[in-house]
Amino acid sequence: MKSLKTYIPGLILSILLVFSLLGCSAAFVANSFSDPDRLIRIADENEIVTVIKNRLDSYFSGKYNETGIPADVYTEAVGREYIKNTMRGYVYSGFDVLNGNTADFSVPENKELEENIEAFIGDYADSIGFTKDEKYEEKVQATIRSAYRTIGEYCDVFKMETLEREGVLAGLSPVFTRINLIFLISAAVSAALIAFFIIISIKNLSHSLYWIGISSLVSGIIGIVPCICLTATRYFDSFTIKEPQIYTSFTSLMYSIVNQFMLNQIVIAVIGALLIIRFAVVCKNKKDKASE
Repeated sequence: MKSLKTYIPGLILSILLVFSLLGCSAAFVANSFSDPDRLIRIADENEIVTVIKNRLDSYFSGKYNETGIPADVYTEAVGREYIKNTMRGYVYSGFDVLNGNTADFSVPENKELEENIEAFIGDYADSIGFTKDEKYEEKVQATIRSAYRTIGEYCDVFKMETLEREGVLAGLSPVFTRINLIFLISAAVSAALIAFFIIISIKNLSHSLYWIGISSLVSGIIGIVPCICLTATRYFDSFTIKEPQIYTSFTSLMYSIVNQFMLNQIVIAVIGALLIIRFAVVCKNKKDKASE
C-alpha cells in the first residue's frame, strides 16, 4: 500500500492481528487441555499406573522393618485398576475445583486392604496375647488411615490436592471456566481484523493477502521460537519434584502443551507464507500484464 493513509492503518492492524492470533492459539490449546481425560491419557501413555504400583510396592516393602507388617498385606489389595481409579479420582476432583465446584480429595474405599490389615494385626495380637481393646482398634484404624494416605500421595500425580490446599485451583477457576469464551472472543477479534484488512484494501484486494500473510507469519514465528527453545533445552526436565510418577506426569503435560501450541503456530506460519507467496504471484502477473 503506497498511500500513507492505508499503510499506517494496515501496520497498526497487522500488529494487532499478530497478537490476536497468538492469543487465539494459546486459548485454543488451553481449551483442548481443559478436559480431565486429556491428563489421564497423558498418564496412561507414560504408564504412570505401573510406576505408581512399583513405587508403592517398594514403599511398603521398605516399611516392613518399621511396622512389622509384610508388604503383601498391602500390595495384594492394591492392584493396577484400583490405582488407576484413585489417580482418576484426584484428577477429576481437581477439575471440579477448577470448574468452581467443591471436591472431595479422598482415596476410594478398599475393603480387601482393610480386611488384610485387620486380619494381620488381629493374628499378631492373638499370638502375643494382646487384648483387643480400644487401643487395639485405634491401632488398626490408624494403620488403615496411614495406608490410604500413602496411596493417595502416590496416586495424586498432578498434585491436585496440594494445589487445591494452596488455593491455586480456586484462583484459576474464574479464568478456567471462561476458557471457551476467551477462545471465541480471540477468534472473533482475529476475524474482525482480517475483515478490516479487506475493507481498507477494497480497491486492491491482493494487498490484504500481504498484510494478513505477514501478520500470520510473524505470529507463527513468535510462537514457534520459544517452543523450540523449551523443547531443545528440555527446560521442564529441571522440575524440582523428583518422585517418578509426579515428575513424569508434570513434564509430559508441559511438553504436550508446548508441542500443541507449537503445532498451531506452525500451521499459522505456513498459512502466512502461502498468502505472501500468493501476493507475490499476483503482483508479478500484474507487472507482466502491464509490460505487455
